[in-house]
Amino acid sequence: MKLVPLDEMTPEQWYRAWKTMFDPAMAEHVGISPEILAAKPHLEDFYSNIMGAYQQGRYRAWAIIGSGGDFKGYTLLDRTVGEWEITTVLLDPQDWGRGLGARASLRAGRWAFEEDNAEWVVAFTQGKDPTVADQLKRGGFRPLMNFLVMDRATWNARWRARSK
Repeated sequence: MKLVPLDEMTPEQWYRAWKTMFDPAMAEHVGISPEILAAKPHLEDFYSNIMGAYQQGRYRAWAIIGSGGDFKGYTLLDRTVGEWEITTVLLDPQDWGRGLGARASLRAGRWAFEEDNAEWVVAFTQGKDPTVADQLKRGGFRPLMNFLVMDRATWNARWRARSK
């Protein structure tokens, strides 16, 4: 697996990310509101909006690329509402439960804690897959109200040395 930063993604990777983000079946699986799908922007607008947020420091994202060079999904850090919120999406159900998403999420977490000096990273698990919350908890996230959170101390104790 290789992570390609947002600002280094190819046009094909952007297209796949756009299609994935606005795919009704994937949205239902991960718990994205149908209103978001109804407002699907054109690819060029999607690119402009995401890159604008990236340049303002509100987004960091990476394409997840398989060993054969194929687009597997993406991992995204979004700081629109304050703390970094992490989202990782894998396209193919055959890739679920194999550690790809966990590794991508850890690398994004490393960026948040070590590059941006974040105190917290949060994750929401509103989709249909109950194993997602279990995997996040095993990774060190803990429930807090309607989301899961990992703090810097947990990151340093459990993952810092292992995420490089």
